[in-house]
Amino acid sequence: MEDQLSKQDWNLEMSGLGLAECWDRFAEKIDKLLEKHVPESKSAPARRGRVPFITMSCKKSYKTKKEQNRKKFKYCKTNENFTQYKMARNSAITELRKSKYEYERDLAAKIKNRKQAVLEICAIKN
Repeated sequence: MEDQLSKQDWNLEMSGLGLAECWDRFAEKIDKLLEKHVPESKSAPARRGRVPFITMSCKKSYKTKKEQNRKKFKYCKTNENFTQYKMARNSAITELRKSKYEYERDLAAKIKNRKQAVLEICAIKN
């Protein structure tokens, strides 16, 4: 790409043109070279949206306990800070598992009344 830009005779290419026209031609050349030499990237997969079983207590446990203790351990690596971080991490994971279990239990109870609940459970498991 750099070779093609350097081989271009810009004086001949831009002679007799105004500033705006010169810029347009230059931009066109760059766009063509980018299309030719730069591969297109794949877009990121779409996010699935909100996870229904994450409650406010899970978010609070993760954000306040785990993250604060992780930052504390990151900047001051002592055994006491690491122990506090491990306890907070385990507490956050336990809270998450508990809320997921409760959510699935509630959905299972609703299956008796609604057939749509089966699809909700399948969506969570996948």
